[in-house]
Amino acid sequence: MHADLCHTHLHIDRATCGTAIDRTFTSFIVMNDNDFEVVLVGAGLSGIVAAARYLQRHPKCKLTIIEQDGCVGGSHGIAEFTDFLMERAPEEDCMNDLFKSKYTGKYLEDYVDHIKVDGHSLRDRIHFNIHIQSVEKRDGRRELKCKIVHLLDFGQSDIIKNNRYQHIAVLGGSKPALDMVYESVKAGKTVSWVIRKTGDGSTGPGFFAPVDIKTPYRNAGYAAQTRAMSSFQPCFMVKDTWWTWFLHQTSCGIGLVKWIFQQADKAIRSHAVYTERESTKGFAKLKYKTELFWQNGVGGAVHHADTWPLIAEKVHVHRGRVKRLMNDGIYLDDEDGTHFPCDAILCGTGWHRGLDMFSDKLKAELGLPYPRELTLKSPESEAKWKSLVADADKAMLKRFPILRHPPPQTHIESAQTPYNLYCGMVPLHDNSILFMGHITLGNKLFGAEAQAMWAVAYFDGIVQAPVEIRERDIATWTAWCKRRHLSNGGLANSTAFDSVSYVDILLQDMGVSAHCKKGWWKHWFEPVLPADLGWAWEEYLRQRKM
Repeated sequence: MHADLCHTHLHIDRATCGTAIDRTFTSFIVMNDNDFEVVLVGAGLSGIVAAARYLQRHPKCKLTIIEQDGCVGGSHGIAEFTDFLMERAPEEDCMNDLFKSKYTGKYLEDYVDHIKVDGHSLRDRIHFNIHIQSVEKRDGRRELKCKIVHLLDFGQSDIIKNNRYQHIAVLGGSKPALDMVYESVKAGKTVSWVIRKTGDGSTGPGFFAPVDIKTPYRNAGYAAQTRAMSSFQPCFMVKDTWWTWFLHQTSCGIGLVKWIFQQADKAIRSHAVYTERESTKGFAKLKYKTELFWQNGVGGAVHHADTWPLIAEKVHVHRGRVKRLMNDGIYLDDEDGTHFPCDAILCGTGWHRGLDMFSDKLKAELGLPYPRELTLKSPESEAKWKSLVADADKAMLKRFPILRHPPPQTHIESAQTPYNLYCGMVPLHDNSILFMGHITLGNKLFGAEAQAMWAVAYFDGIVQAPVEIRERDIATWTAWCKRRHLSNGGLANSTAFDSVSYVDILLQDMGVSAHCKKGWWKHWFEPVLPADLGWAWEEYLRQRKM
């Protein structure tokens, strides 16, 4: 399989071995030759919607998708794409209009069959079970090496149903870890939950918000999709108005912002009852440290009413590292020398970012994270970026004084350099490649579709910015993330509470406005839904036909 990558060469060698790419993250590569014009790496949320939007704009484009898995990988009404409505899940699988993840998986599978352009569906264009090893530049040309592989994950395994596995150990304090703990306990397993001590390369257990927190909307997810709620965020992407000035630069407004987040934090802690709940198995060790506002650690949602009572009664919670694995079980490095029997280990320890295909040198050139200990930039470049980020930090603190004094915290320094991508997607000096899905967003499908639309506009030449503008944008992201999300901000890609504001600036770059509600009340208080993105996309396509 051969193709030119903007006057470079792409070669896929199926005989070579490779390393994993997480399909959550998508590299969007534009090419120009007789075989392929566009290659997308990853058939996850970002990959499939990017393919759909690009083909809708350029139906004759020779496009392919490379996916390492054998298949493609929310809340009803907001967890869907604009051009294919999601069928509502059965009521027994819904809670506060939220549903089990298996329905999202089915929706994505249906989506790639439903979307057809120029006689071919998205599924026809996906090459499954291809594992990318490397992307390299040789003599001004790129070479991509792949292997065919097969994966096994928790959702596809038989661990929960298999009677051979009775003692389950779950590692990590994240949302996936919580889900695996819950499912294992419900299946009748003996479960031990191991979370590293706070400060031991870890910020400790995550915060988990109940989905039934009271709001004027259908659920908290809908509330988060409004510009009114977004305005309470000290975020540089929120449009400046008299209201945001009041909220973020007056003592009364700052007090109101603090109070709202304190109430949300209080609701989370009251729901869990970490220290008062009766438990003999260490349930209190799940109490998270830094308050919700700062997003200093991992987090997620609690979807089942019996989650905390069940865990308090049946799950053994430990804080420490795994010291060694023996035939008789797991040994921890905690002060008690804890050990317990174990038939299977489930890891909820985070996502692999899918960048191992790039060398560290190429990562530095493209603005991707690489090990901090490496010196891959010149002293002049380092000094320039330090000055740019310092200037951005001063402006950030002037606009958002609340970020000046974070609470006492456990700060975990990132071992990687931050992303240096314009709008979280585009390298400074290479217009042939774009990275989607590398920003942490609260509403992943919503953000993925907006990024896909922006990517099409970018490659159409509609979105343009000189290097100086890109540099200032990147410096602002870096300064803001570090102040706003503390440990989580080290990679300069965290926008957990700011999906709507981020999407607004992307659509503004595209020159569309159909997503803006008519009338100030609707504009600020109605949720921004996939349908609004659909109107914006239709507007963009109409503009291109003029």
